[in-house]
Amino acid sequence: MVDGGFESEYQEPRSNTLAIVGFVLAFCLSPIGLLLSLIALAKPPRGLAVAGVIVGLLGCVAWAMLGWLVVQVGRHGFEVAEVMEDYRSIEAAVAAHRAANNDAYPDELSQLNVDQAALTDPWGGQYRYEKLPDGKGFAVLSSGIDGRSGSMDDIRIEFGMTESEISNHLGDSIGKHYEEKYGG
Repeated sequence: MVDGGFESEYQEPRSNTLAIVGFVLAFCLSPIGLLLSLIALAKPPRGLAVAGVIVGLLGCVAWAMLGWLVVQVGRHGFEVAEVMEDYRSIEAAVAAHRAANNDAYPDELSQLNVDQAALTDPWGGQYRYEKLPDGKGFAVLSSGIDGRSGSMDDIRIEFGMTESEISNHLGDSIGKHYEEKYGG
């Protein structure tokens, strides 16, 4: 219908610029893309806005999972560092005990002059101590993350292990914990 030479019928816009921007941003900046796509749902056409909402939601979930993973890795990194520090404290206390007792290893951790905090693993369990059968060393044991002795994530650090061996052993323990907990 023409009224004075002008078309008076409303024509739906062919594109929704905000929906396009929201859709594109949903791939790299998911929260922003999601927000823009949600706003773009208010005007037609809505196809790309809906797609932007879906991609934005999926992207936000992926970012949240990545954030959770980074937090877990960081937390376990601190736990590994704490176990290594505790072991070094116990090792130094064993060396001091041996120096004061004719090279004899202590029978238990309570004989050592070591800070009580160093006798508790990062998961709240108490370290255990055992002399090696050959009489030339000792081992420090922890029940690991799950706190259950005899499970896959138990930790055993023996006298003479290098930092690298200890670190690898602790990483294996953490991996075994998640394998046991979530399936392999």
